[in-house]
Amino acid sequence: MTLEDAIKLAVLALAKTMEEPSPENIEVAVITVEEKKFKKISKEKVAKCLEEALKEAEEEEVAEKEEDYTELDSNY
Repeated sequence: MTLEDAIKLAVLALAKTMEEPSPENIEVAVITVEEKKFKKISKEKVAKCLEEALKEAEEEEVAEKEEDYTELDSNY
């Protein structure tokens, strides 16, 4: 898992607990092994990660539903 993937996962987890997720309501910071410094992620990057994470989650949901319908069709 890349740092970018980890940020998206964290943002998605937070977004799922919020009524109206937005970059203004989410703060993300990272500490890398290489730099060993606390680094706050910009609101722009949080917004991009939130948008991508929500889109990916929606696509996964659609794929799962299609798979469920395909399974139901094959049972009849």
